[in-house]
Amino acid sequence: MSDEVKTRSQLREETAQAVNALSRAELLKQFAISRVSDLTGLDAIGLPVYTCVRALSDTISIHGGKGLDPQSARCGAILEAIEFEAAEHPQGKFIVGRPIEIPEEDRCSLPGPVRSTSSSRSPGKRLPTSRTAQSSLSRAI
Repeated sequence: MSDEVKTRSQLREETAQAVNALSRAELLKQFAISRVSDLTGLDAIGLPVYTCVRALSDTISIHGGKGLDPQSARCGAILEAIEFEAAEHPQGKFIVGRPIEIPEEDRCSLPGPVRSTSSSRSPGKRLPTSRTAQSSLSRAI
């Protein structure tokens, strides 16, 4: 195994190559994706847009992917469809309930504290936000 550290761009490119290499038969058999379509030419902008169709879906059946290049857009559409397929048909052991109801031995453990138990922030002090966020919030209220 290589000790080479990859950039986010390299990881995105490798992921797009791997996903786009899946055959039509593999997409249908493993993820119920029946069609992948290029919709790029349907608007005046020209931004690459792809859709995936999962005709037998229990929820959303059309998934979209946008990107700066066709490979990224196609990959995005396929991965969104895979995400929904996995969510609709989960595999493995699942416990549905409030966290306190889940037996201790069935809880997953994280490698470190998720959130500090003490706060360095004084009570009542607001966290800084951007002007854009503040103006959007004030308009929404």
